[in-house]
Amino acid sequence: MHAQAGRALACVSAGGAPGVRAGLAPVASPGKRAGAGRRGAGGSRVPPPGGAAGGGLPGRLRPPGPAVSARLPRPPSPTATRQRQLKTLLPGFIQFIEMLIWKVPADCPHVPKMPCFPERTPRRNQKFLNKQTTLLAIICISKASPAGMTHVFVYGTLKRGQPNHKVLLGGTHGRAAFQGRGRTAEPYPLVIAGEHNVPRLLNVPGQGHRVVGEIYAVDEQMLRFLDEFEGCPDMYQRTPLPIAVLEWEGTRGAPRETPAADRTVQCFVYSTATFPPEWLHLPYHDNYDSQGQHGLRYNPRENR
Repeated sequence: MHAQAGRALACVSAGGAPGVRAGLAPVASPGKRAGAGRRGAGGSRVPPPGGAAGGGLPGRLRPPGPAVSARLPRPPSPTATRQRQLKTLLPGFIQFIEMLIWKVPADCPHVPKMPCFPERTPRRNQKFLNKQTTLLAIICISKASPAGMTHVFVYGTLKRGQPNHKVLLGGTHGRAAFQGRGRTAEPYPLVIAGEHNVPRLLNVPGQGHRVVGEIYAVDEQMLRFLDEFEGCPDMYQRTPLPIAVLEWEGTRGAPRETPAADRTVQCFVYSTATFPPEWLHLPYHDNYDSQGQHGLRYNPRENR
């Protein structure tokens, strides 16, 4: 019996092609035979403890590890998606604000002084101020005029109580909302000229008087109608001018409630730069009235 065990041990130590049982990976060096159980009497192989099914494994053998699945990329979170969209849209939005910022007066009361936080670094303070300035600019523009409306300054027959004021009423030609009274920030010559005694504002700044008129918020349809009504651009030219506010009745866009502050708003004004030179020698007016003491009665269009 001892002789047979010695011969078996010699065979194992001599080495041969190592036999590897299915499902077992050898950990020892390849020179040693893996999975060889001890032999009993007569040379028969004794299965390892736990049976041939591999319930109990030899100490130097272990099953292969579980398969590691490939790690899939995580889908972006909704917050990250929104942040990327905002970064894409923000430059165009800032450019849009810069195009509209001229509508906001430099001393607009809707824009308070920005706070500064000493505990923050200058860079963080600047980021905070940029965000607050953008938001307040949006608020101020929204208060400057109703959505889709434009300020127009009228000084002649379109004023309340004058012959052509009816074209601004009823909504037939578009929307026009009275905002308040104002006057031109600079003097201009306002004359009554032509065969029909039409009031005309000559585009010669620095001469004449600061002309008094009314401010209206009009929509795009009314603005197109006024262009046609005033013969723009042949007879009159529509140009933006600063208008100082005297009284304000509009619910939105009042630069300042007190007339003494002399705040200004940007308005379109129908004036003319193409006129006979002798018109500059006519009497200048500061507040037109078709029934005024000048005695030049306006001839309505329906009577021509």
